[in-house]
Amino acid sequence: MTVNIENLRYAYDKKGNETLLDIPRWNIAKGEKVLLHGPSGGGKSTLLNLISGILRSSEGKLEVMGERLDKMNERERDRFRANNVGYVFQSFNLFPFLNAYENVDLSLYFSQDAKPKGSKQEIENLLSELNLSKSDCAKPIRKLSIGQQQRVAIARSLIKKPGLLIADEPTSSLDEENRNQFMSVLLDLINEQDTTLLFVSHDLSLRPHFNRAEALAGINQGKTN
Repeated sequence: MTVNIENLRYAYDKKGNETLLDIPRWNIAKGEKVLLHGPSGGGKSTLLNLISGILRSSEGKLEVMGERLDKMNERERDRFRANNVGYVFQSFNLFPFLNAYENVDLSLYFSQDAKPKGSKQEIENLLSELNLSKSDCAKPIRKLSIGQQQRVAIARSLIKKPGLLIADEPTSSLDEENRNQFMSVLLDLINEQDTTLLFVSHDLSLRPHFNRAEALAGINQGKTN
């Protein structure tokens, strides 16, 4: 299993009076593509932050790629995330004054094997595979189109060939053409790298792209409002 959850709880306060997430059991198999959906404020982003190690659960077992995140301290979780988890954010979170190469390279810098041999060529190959020209890759990110920025964000999240890729509403602000292009490029690379995908969206028209779709309300017994 890439993700294995048992009796996971997350509360806003240490006393557990405001339990946002209470998930008895949930898992994602290796190589699976899962769409997680639900209303805003229901805890989707919190669950992603727990699975990626940004947050620590209040109780329960949270195992990602065979490692117990609930047993790790903050530094250990940060290292685990840098080496094993890719993340595509809704706003992409790229550095506007850096170019495409530099944005992707920065992701490698934070991994345990920083600046691995041949990484520059790997970055160039990946960006080329994503149909980004050398001239565009040399421009500051702020001068690229939204579609081009999408592809840089994908490259940054996949350059380390993570076992798990998390995507938090990356298509929510896109028109239909850009959304379809984004999904096509992302899924081609996911399949090529055999990466597990956890994708959060309120757009259920994306459902055919995934092995299964889960409503957070269907797995969560915690307070959602």
